[in-house]
Amino acid sequence: MKNEDQWNERLGDTLDNDGTTLFETYGDDLKKVQAADPFTVWTVIETENENQYLRPGFHVVDMIGYVISENPITQEELNSGEWDPVLWLDRAELDLDDSNDDDLGETSSFRP
Repeated sequence: MKNEDQWNERLGDTLDNDGTTLFETYGDDLKKVQAADPFTVWTVIETENENQYLRPGFHVVDMIGYVISENPITQEELNSGEWDPVLWLDRAELDLDDSNDDDLGETSSFRP
């Protein structure tokens, strides 16, 4: 499974959405996501263990929003399965970091 660093290295930054990288699932945000190249759209999902993952494309189960990558993923990469899912936020890592630092924002690389 790929992680956020590998995702950023291959796919570039996430597009900015008025100061955040997360696009909501309704309204103008959804219109922006629907207008984007489908090979740049990633769904942010959260699992029972509170980890957050990126899945390429549009998904509805456990979805909390969307991000749009700077660079598109290729069909070959999609077919390989290596990029589905990508670990975006590891809750256990955050909990470990949080015990050493009172400011969770400084310990996380997640940028909602």
